[in-house]
Amino acid sequence: MIVSSADRSIAVLENGREIARGDIRFRGKATGLGDRVFTLAGADYRQGGLRWLKTDLKPGLAPQDAPSFDPAPRVLASLRDRVHLGMTILTTDQPAAAESRTPPGFTVISS
Repeated sequence: MIVSSADRSIAVLENGREIARGDIRFRGKATGLGDRVFTLAGADYRQGGLRWLKTDLKPGLAPQDAPSFDPAPRVLASLRDRVHLGMTILTTDQPAAAESRTPPGFTVISS
């Protein structure tokens, strides 16, 4: 998933293909997300939610919890059957335009 505070949007990608897109609404006074990656690590049964591992992509970000946001209902519906360990959310304060993505077939590591 790619969540952009600049666009106030979320895009759900599966195998490099966009399967859902919608708006986000911030909870509270938050206005930005920071450039971070969250990886689903499991369920947090004590808190009744999910446990995410966070990585800040830019130095100097405050070690605070990321702002909360609510995705559009149709995006939530598309996620219900797709949530899995290792699922990744990239948050950014930059626009998430399609032109900023790598082309299909892009290789990060090859043997």
